[in-house]
Order: sequence, then structure tokens, then C-alpha cells
Amino acid sequence: MTTSSLAEAPIGPPRKSPLGILRNAGWLTGTRLAGDFLSFGLFVVLSRYFGPSGIGQFAYGFAIASFVSIFVGLGLDDFGVREFARLETADSRQLLGKLVVSQLGLLVIVGVALGGFLLATKASPTVAGIIVVLSIQQAVLAIARTFFAPAYAQQAMATPALMEVGCRAAGMLITLALVVLSHASLVVAVVGYPIGALALLAFAIPSGVRRTGGLSLRIAPREALRLVLITWPFGASEMVYLLYTRADLVILTWMRGDATAGIYASSLKFYEVSTLPVFFLGFAAYPALSRLFEERAPRLASAVGRLFLSSLLIAGLIAWGMVFVIPSVLVPLLGDKFSSAGPVVQLMAVFVVLTAVEATATRVLLAVHLQVIKFKLQLASTVLNVVLDLLLIPRFGIMGAIVATAAALVMVDVFYLRALATRLVSAPIITALVAFVVPLLAAFAAGTMATVLSWPQWLAAFGSLGIFLAVALLSGLGALLREALGGQLLGGLPADH
Repeated sequence: MTTSSLAEAPIGPPRKSPLGILRNAGWLTGTRLAGDFLSFGLFVVLSRYFGPSGIGQFAYGFAIASFVSIFVGLGLDDFGVREFARLETADSRQLLGKLVVSQLGLLVIVGVALGGFLLATKASPTVAGIIVVLSIQQAVLAIARTFFAPAYAQQAMATPALMEVGCRAAGMLITLALVVLSHASLVVAVVGYPIGALALLAFAIPSGVRRTGGLSLRIAPREALRLVLITWPFGASEMVYLLYTRADLVILTWMRGDATAGIYASSLKFYEVSTLPVFFLGFAAYPALSRLFEERAPRLASAVGRLFLSSLLIAGLIAWGMVFVIPSVLVPLLGDKFSSAGPVVQLMAVFVVLTAVEATATRVLLAVHLQVIKFKLQLASTVLNVVLDLLLIPRFGIMGAIVATAAALVMVDVFYLRALATRLVSAPIITALVAFVVPLLAAFAAGTMATVLSWPQWLAAFGSLGIFLAVALLSGLGALLREALGGQLLGGLPADH
């Protein structure tokens, strides 16, 4: 089946493909990495033109705009993926209309709230302009992803992924041209971002309409409100997640200034881009996990265990790169002013492993209809994160933000795993965790020994990597590869249903 034929297919059972999940994860990760590679290139240019203070303003603006995305999206795209995966065409048409009408109503409310926020915080014209422009982009992207939800539900993820990276690239190229060729100010340059988002929406609307057989916006306000009341745990969880991943950046900006926030934001950028494969592996498996739960399939627990093992092994390799590779390229890429970001990136390697557990558990919790419990647990960990940020950042700065985030991630991981134990057999998950922790400890011991013996950095790097891979093959990776090559991806999880 070609990409174009996938775009025309209506809602219904997707065709089988033995490695569908890996294929979709590859498309999502590859296109997102391509987009983020361009984004990172633009980040480098902005760093050199505007310095840590400018990057601090840019990162702060994105942090606030991300909240706009959450409130406009309200998790409707995640809810839609789960529901479109099991609905017939007629019901899908009604659902798409309800989702879109609900988002348009939320857009009006969020716009008024954003204006109140800018007035209350007395934002400077530059900062306010950046926030408004980036908020428009984030709101439009949220609506576009809702129109793509039917395609994601059918596991036809290549076309939306290609469209998104193409439109993101176009918007960033406009911004790059404004900075380099026209020497525009930061607030003027970022207008490229909403232009790219509007182009994506122009592609997304026909995709959603074709896959559901039409679009009806004649939805009673009561129906839209009812849908919002059903989906609020999805959106609330995303909002809370964003709060505990962005609270540190916002508080650093308020308490330590734009320059300190810029150093932290540059390190955070490497971490966020590096962990994309972990997030997209879980997203690619999400529709199949949802169907297995609906069918009460006995192989669901083993599939979840293999998904955890896959995510953790990928996270281990990413963490290695954060410790040994990324610090060496920071200054050549960003400039001498960012030399202090190297140790920060290395410390954030801990985030990578903790995030792998959190991201995988999130998709499983949504698939088994534990979204309300997920929200409550995430809210508790977010409160911890914000409280620790407020206590530690004024005294310890960036180090305080790192400690606060790590503590929140540990807390949410423990809570999520305990919640999953109530719905699934926990033995496969425990086995996956053990199969990862053993090679991780072995690699850490090897790296520590190399440091004590004063070995060259390259020898310590490749020695720890070799130990990690060798022990991982013995503790579970080998079996995982054999299953993937045999078409039994993730321990019995069907690649497509």
C-alpha cells in the first residue's frame, strides 16, 4: 500500500504488517528527529545571534505557548486515537465533528486567559510578542493533530509524520531567513512558526474528512461540553506533565534571569530531542495495546513487558550519548558562552532513563483506561516538583532544578508502576526492569573504574558502552531481537490488528 492510498483509506481495520509498530515508530521518530534536527540548527543560529538572554526569552515563550497547546488540545487527539481505533465510519464522522467544535470553543476561552496572563505578569512587549506568536502556532498544531487522529488510529502514521516535518521545516526556514538575511528581531523572526502550523492544518483537515467520510460541525453545545467532561483526564494529564517539565524553566527565568534559563534550556533541548525514540515507540504501540485490552487478550501483559524492555534499552544508549558525546559538541555548536552547559547535559542523562519508564507507562495506562488514576498520580508528582523548584532553585540554581525534576520523575514512575499492577500481571514488567538495571549497573561500574584509573575519556566511553551491550544481550535483548525478526514484535503484540 502506498502512502497516498493510506491517506485515502476510511476508518476500519488496518491491514496487517508483521513489523507495523516498528515501521510506525521509525516514521514518527525519523521525521520528528529530522524536524528537531532543523529546529536544533535554528536553535544554534538563534543562540549565536541573540545569546543566552535571547534563548532564555525564546524558551520562556515556548514554555507558556505549550500550556496554550494543552488547553486547546485538552488531550482530544489522544482520546480520538483510542476511540477511532474501535469505531465504525458513521460514528467516527460524528466524533470528529464533536472534537473539532470542542477545540474551537476552548480556543476562544484560552485566548482570553492568555491576554489576562500577559497583563498580570506585566510582560515586556518583546516577551509578550514572542508568547503570542508561538501560542498561535501551538493552538493550530493542536487542532491539526486532532484531524490526523483517524489516520493514527488506523496506524497509518507515515503520511501525517511527513506532513508535519515538512510544514515545521518550512516555518523554521522562514524564521532562519528573517534572522540571517533580514537581521530581524526575535519577535519578528518567529512568525515563521505559525505559518508552518497553518500549512499543516491545511493538509490535516482533508485527511480527517476523508478518513471519517465527512465532517459535521452541527454539534449542540451540550454535546461538546459532555465530550470535554469525558476527555478532561487526557488534557489535564498533559497539562500537569507540561507543568512539571516546564516549571523549572519558568521559575529559573523568574528567579535567576534569562541567561541562566538559557543555559538550562540549551541542555534541556538535547535531552528532549534525544528521548524522542522512547516517546514514539510507545505511541506507535498505543492503538494495538488499546485493542488488546478491549479484547481482554491474555498476551497483553507480556507485550507490555517487552515494550518496557525495548524503551529502557533505547534509553540506556541515549543516556550514554548524553554523558560522553553531547558535552563535547556543545561549545562548537552554541559558542563559548554555553561552556557551562556540558555538566548540566551529563546530569540530565538520569532524566532519560526515568523518562523511558514514565513515557511507556503513560501509554499503557491510557490503553487500559486508567487515565483518571494517571492524572491524580501525575498531579501529586507535579506538586512535589513545583514545591522543590521553589525551595531549591533560589539557593542552588540549575542544580536545584535538576534535583527537583529527578525527584518528581522517580515519584511518578513508582506511582505508575503500582497502578499498572492493579490491571496487569506485573511479572513481565519486573523482568524487563531487572533486565535493564543489570547492564546499567555494570556499565556504571565500568565507567567509575575507568575514572578511578584515569583512563582516557574515549576508552571509558566505549568500555562502558561495550559492557552495557554485552550484559544487555545476556539479560533480555537477545530474545527481544529474535522475536522482532520472527515477526513477534514486543513479545506477541500484533504489529497491526
